Amino acid sequence: MRTYYNFVGLLYGNEFVIQLLLISLAVLPFWRRRKFFFAVFPLSYLLIFGVSALFSLPLPYYYLIIYVFLFSAIFASFKVDFAECLFYSLTTYCAQHILSTACYSLSWIVLRYAGFYAYRVFYPVASCVFLLGFGAGLYFFYTQRLNKQPK
Repeated sequence: MRTYYNFVGLLYGNEFVIQLLLISLAVLPFWRRRKFFFAVFPLSYLLIFGVSALFSLPLPYYYLIIYVFLFSAIFASFKVDFAECLFYSLTTYCAQHILSTACYSLSWIVLRYAGFYAYRVFYPVASCVFLLGFGAGLYFFYTQRLNKQPK
């Protein structure tokens, strides 16, 4: 079981899952909800966050377990077949990886070359800005175009 000393530690310790769950909101087909969507979707996302926050798993298995939970949450919440669920879950994972890498790269460049050494101040702000901007761009330039295509 993980130990957190404050709320900020909880957020830093689960940054990957928080980014993954928020990015998935920009990708998923919300017009294809299942019957009990408003109960299943939030509970499945709370389960994913709970598994990440409470259990200390070895890294290769951690990412696999979180992916299986995300895949299951999408399959249980939306009217999609196996291939579509695989597509949405992999798109979410890839988008989160791109977001995280871009944010770390920018943080490294700013901290290294601009002489700004307050990592604990800069990175959370940059992460939130990247998350909002990347999520909006993903929704408007990718998801809306994808929604116009036939299955």
